Amino acid sequence: MVLTTVADSGDSVNCTFGSRYLRSPPPKFKLGEQSIPKDAAYQIIHDELMLDGTPRLNLASFVTTWMEPECDNLIMASLNKNYVDMDEYPVTTELQNRCVNMIARLFHAPIGDQEAAVGVGTVGSSEAIMLAGLAFKRKWQQRRKSQGKPYDKPNIVTGANVQVCWEKFARYFEVELKEVKLSEGFYVMDPVKAVELVDENTICVAAILGSTLTGEFEDVKLLNELLSKKNKETGWDTPIHVDAASGGFIAPFLYPDLEWDFRLPLVKSINVSGHKYGLVYPGVGWVVWRSNQDLPEELVFHINYLGSDQPTFTLNFSKGSSQIIAQYYQFIRLGFEGYKNVMENCRENARVLREGIEKMGRFDVVSKDVGVPLVAFTLKDSSKHTVFEISENLRRFGWIVPAYTMPPDAQHIAVLRVVIREDFSRSLAERLISDIDKVLKEVEALPIRVSLAEVKAGVEDSGRVRKHVKKSEREIEEEVTTYWRRLVDGKRTGACYRPIFFNLQFSFLSAGPYSRPPTSPLALQAGRFLSPAGPYLSARPSSRPHPLRRCPVARTSSQPPPSPTLSSRLPLIPLVFHNVVRPPFLPVVRLPANTSNLVLNLFSAYTYRSQRMDALTLRKKVQRKAKIRGLYSIKLEALDEIVSFVSRFHGFEDDAIELVLDDLHEESLKSPILEKDGVHRVISKLLAAEEAEEASPNTITSTTALCIIDAFDISKFRYDPIKKIFHRHTGDLPIHGDAPAKAALYRDRFLLLSQRLSRDQHFSKPAFDIGMSHFGSCEISPIQSLVGQTGRKWVMGVISQMEDGHFYLEDLTASVEINLSNAISFTGNFYDHKITTGLFTENTIIVAEGEMLVEGIFQVVTCGFPPLEERDKSLKLLAGQDFFGGGVLPKEETLRLADLEKKAVNDMFVILSDIWLDSEEAMGKLETILDGFENVEVVPSLFVLMGNFCSHPCNIAFNSFSSLRLQFGKLGKMIAAHPRLNKHSKFLFIPGPDDAGPSTVLPRCALPKYLTEELQVHVPNATFSSNPCRVRFYTQEIVFFRQDLLYRMRRSCLIPPSTEETSDPFEHLVATITHQSHLCPLPLVIQPIIWNYDHCLHLYPTPHVIVLGDRSKQQAFKYTGITCFNPGSFTNDSTFVAYRPCNQEVELSAL
Repeated sequence: MVLTTVADSGDSVNCTFGSRYLRSPPPKFKLGEQSIPKDAAYQIIHDELMLDGTPRLNLASFVTTWMEPECDNLIMASLNKNYVDMDEYPVTTELQNRCVNMIARLFHAPIGDQEAAVGVGTVGSSEAIMLAGLAFKRKWQQRRKSQGKPYDKPNIVTGANVQVCWEKFARYFEVELKEVKLSEGFYVMDPVKAVELVDENTICVAAILGSTLTGEFEDVKLLNELLSKKNKETGWDTPIHVDAASGGFIAPFLYPDLEWDFRLPLVKSINVSGHKYGLVYPGVGWVVWRSNQDLPEELVFHINYLGSDQPTFTLNFSKGSSQIIAQYYQFIRLGFEGYKNVMENCRENARVLREGIEKMGRFDVVSKDVGVPLVAFTLKDSSKHTVFEISENLRRFGWIVPAYTMPPDAQHIAVLRVVIREDFSRSLAERLISDIDKVLKEVEALPIRVSLAEVKAGVEDSGRVRKHVKKSEREIEEEVTTYWRRLVDGKRTGACYRPIFFNLQFSFLSAGPYSRPPTSPLALQAGRFLSPAGPYLSARPSSRPHPLRRCPVARTSSQPPPSPTLSSRLPLIPLVFHNVVRPPFLPVVRLPANTSNLVLNLFSAYTYRSQRMDALTLRKKVQRKAKIRGLYSIKLEALDEIVSFVSRFHGFEDDAIELVLDDLHEESLKSPILEKDGVHRVISKLLAAEEAEEASPNTITSTTALCIIDAFDISKFRYDPIKKIFHRHTGDLPIHGDAPAKAALYRDRFLLLSQRLSRDQHFSKPAFDIGMSHFGSCEISPIQSLVGQTGRKWVMGVISQMEDGHFYLEDLTASVEINLSNAISFTGNFYDHKITTGLFTENTIIVAEGEMLVEGIFQVVTCGFPPLEERDKSLKLLAGQDFFGGGVLPKEETLRLADLEKKAVNDMFVILSDIWLDSEEAMGKLETILDGFENVEVVPSLFVLMGNFCSHPCNIAFNSFSSLRLQFGKLGKMIAAHPRLNKHSKFLFIPGPDDAGPSTVLPRCALPKYLTEELQVHVPNATFSSNPCRVRFYTQEIVFFRQDLLYRMRRSCLIPPSTEETSDPFEHLVATITHQSHLCPLPLVIQPIIWNYDHCLHLYPTPHVIVLGDRSKQQAFKYTGITCFNPGSFTNDSTFVAYRPCNQEVELSAL
């Protein structure tokens, strides 16, 4: 039946907006008595929906808001299909099965090529989580029943940041939800704390891949390791579920090396939302299981529906097919490459937005670089206005940006969050940045939310004794200044106040506990009237010392506090008094008595220094700072030990915490859990060092300032590209590594240079440079992305020879054959083909510009080494980690040693290479040099003698080791015959490539003790070290390396070196090793390297001096602030070098 409605006589105009139906309200609580025309019904609903927000501007939602028109057509054509009618719509069922198989393999499910995956499409991730949770509960109950144990109290462990659907599951299916609490600065589940909550009734631990709050990925790999250990200890079998609703379609494409999925054995099921980054409209989710054994058969229903047996394991029965069809469309339309491109665009637009927000200087970004592409940020100062006001005002521009508080234990943090979806373009990101800036300026022009009455009430209360939180002098100054600036702005009550300024000189009380505030902490003086151009604070710099190595141990609380005195700081503070009119002819203003008291009481509240920081605050600070450094959990006993130690240094607690954590980083910790024993060792060392320094301060000499570091004692660090930090390797490093160690060698080299390149201004996109210049910014493309691309691209990779005569460029994603024939010398025009300075060999890492040819070969037109990074910039980013060896120097100690280093003008190093002990001529020349330095006024601090020490290679065929032993003894007697040198100079011996030792592999260990023990009897100051060897003199870092490197590098060159900047081979060599951050970037077949000790040859951060002992001619070259020199062959050319560390002066000398 078709309903028709004829306009009655009351309808004067036959149009929608002229009809009576739009004059009366539509039904809201019950059905209308009569029908209305379709156009009127449409218009009524359409008009109301206009008041909804624009979906694409809804930055609160992760849900997809745009799809291609072709997919829209497929959705419209399938809206009337009920998915449950599997017999009637078999193709739709097949499409769902295809999607399940694709997702399972994307998540590395352990299934064969023709084996079907286990999973199902759901209505969003909520249903997927319910199904996965039910599977875990039933498996747990079955296991408990078989063991004869109670099964009525199941629980599940999650973080407090989980989505509400987990709470629904726990409530609906009677499972206890055990949440790991969050804390300020850490808004994801702590794996250590999560495993601590696991007991025999835990059905699973749920990890979140992409927190709703900050987008951060939880550490599923660490959770798997800790939980596996606990399962092994207890005999339990607690599994892991990964809620990858947001991150499941991000991690495989942006972070393929991140292990979070079925590659981890305890991960039994994963859910993911197709309607989020699966790029499908709302209404589709997926859950996949590791295998059939992980899905209990009792959950699968077999329904006889419309004449067919239909197995189903969903909570819903009828549901639409359109989203499943849309998901399959996206899978075959985009493929791996398409999804990766979309996710990379989202990440890049998130970076642009984050940098724009940080540039404003008003916000702290709390979201992480790695994770879901979103930006969560909070106001640095929310005392005037809140993020909720900013969110509300952004709606005027059409933006829907949510503001919310964090979960319990962090609920005092309120943030704004912007989710970057596929349809959020670069132009929208820049528009949003502009609108946020406008809103900030508008809300700052509004009156402040605190009334004057509240301020006076607070001032009146300040006279009473109450508990205060201690602040540093700087914090007090800033707070007082900020407060008065608000008063000067005249915004407390909206009245117009005349600002009057006074010079205010006040004192800060000495550190120590007090039972009550001092009665007069201020000395207020009325000064000359100043121009009310604006408030400001001026103070002389502080000379206060730092704790421990920086100052004596603080006094205990039992000592009487010193009396308040005026500080040397003299800040100029603006004071404002309301309704006080200054006659224009009076240069000095007297304060009314009541106003003076008000000000004094107010400042008393601000400047009163209360008892030391309470233990609870210290605990939180220690935990927060420890987690930043990778210590996920601190045992209670260890935390108490740190708090007890730090609390002794009231006023310098932050410095003391940093110092303890610095030294803990140097400890070989067995796990991320910090134990009391490790803390006790560190604190004992600190106190012992402090006592030694107090007993004999400033006793350092040029001899004690010299630290020789053997290559095999250098710590190994590996870069984590996910967390973007370096991790210290704490286990043993075998000399004979396995196959993965060789792969790790190349990977570590590549990641080291890749993270350095990522900070270079020429290889990172400017935040707002839409028209990116050709030379000014060159974005690096992964090699995998070159397929199907046209035009010139910049890539970074390792040159390798996979086939004879065919060279390839490899990165962590793929490899591509390259053609270097067009890379010719630079001609002055950037668009011409060129190569930069350096020796390009196999195994070197290059940055190249070129384009893909139809043959699948990458034609290189421009190539060079990754640019260098300033040493200070590298050190700043390493967070106090000891890459060089010899320990990390505190900043104050570094400054002190640097000053002593400049004063050590008489210190000198004498470096010789190729000293053949079996050559009488060489020994005679060496004695001449020793005679000369014996008679100088100040003898050299260090003699460095580098091999080879024999004219014949000491290989397997060499059989004169006893003779060589005697020659070393003869050398010892020669040195001992020079008493001043033997007493005051150190002698460092470094083996050469043909000296006695294990083959020709690098790094080489020190000379065998059998050869050198007689020399050491005569020369007690002799040290036999490895090749290469490192020396730290005061603050100066020097690397010694004996290898005939220049000749071998030149022979291995793939293309002739450029002569545009220099034609000197030694300068090319220096540029190569410094840019490669490696002493020997030759192929391993030419120069073998111990795989697990390749880090000993790294030059990162760049040292101050590099000494290359080479048989080529003597030479020196200063390159980008790095002093490099070759002392030459002493036996053949009679050359050596005298080096003065105080000014890095190199004297090329010869007999």
